[in-house]
Amino acid sequence: MSMVRTEGGFTLVELLIAMSITVMIAAVSYQFLDSAIEARERGDQLMQEIEQIERFWQLLNGDIEHIANRPLPMPATGVDPLQSVLGDTDERVVMLAVPHNAFSLEALSGRQGAMIWFSRHAWHNPMASPRSELQRVLYRLSPDGTLYRDSWQESNQALGTPPMQSMPLLQAVEQVSWRFLPVGVTTQGSSIDDAGWISGWPLAAAAGDNEILQRQRRLPAAIEVSLRVSGLGEVRRVFVLPMAFSAGGAST
Repeated sequence: MSMVRTEGGFTLVELLIAMSITVMIAAVSYQFLDSAIEARERGDQLMQEIEQIERFWQLLNGDIEHIANRPLPMPATGVDPLQSVLGDTDERVVMLAVPHNAFSLEALSGRQGAMIWFSRHAWHNPMASPRSELQRVLYRLSPDGTLYRDSWQESNQALGTPPMQSMPLLQAVEQVSWRFLPVGVTTQGSSIDDAGWISGWPLAAAAGDNEILQRQRRLPAAIEVSLRVSGLGEVRRVFVLPMAFSAGGAST
């Protein structure tokens, strides 16, 4: 009588259970891997955004550090758009910033979202081009949340002249706030005004207020900038302007 030899193996139920466990382990592993990749990508994106913000601060610091005490040119013909701010005087402002109740920097510059205007010196010229070292700078925030730096070669041109360069600096910017600390007008001309920070520049001058008119021609003692970027919160920096305390007129 012959004997039937059976071979060992898995039943169909055992195979289904093993396959189910394998699929579950693979799914969990994929979720962990996907989460790790997403976290890595988000971390890289966050670092890029932080680096962009830091580059913005460095660029702004370089501009403010080299601000020229150079008055805004008066138009050769027509009505002076800043007459309402300056009053009937020959004094000229060296910086314009919003918000201000006496003028619209957007209207004066023709640049939507314009926030601050000034001229700077020491404009880098690596090619030794035959041009001035002075550069006019305007920072603006577009409606889509992009922060721009517009620049012109300073040549006493009108404020509404289109810029030579418009450089996007940051995206997803929700708000940029500027505050200015006036220099106190004293006999020494170097003390800080007790009135504190103001939100626009220049100071609005009352009729016959010679002290205010003198301050208008000066630069502020310090500029505070608050920057709020989506997903990163608010960052604030204060820039001191030592040249604001120097005596004398504007440079040319």
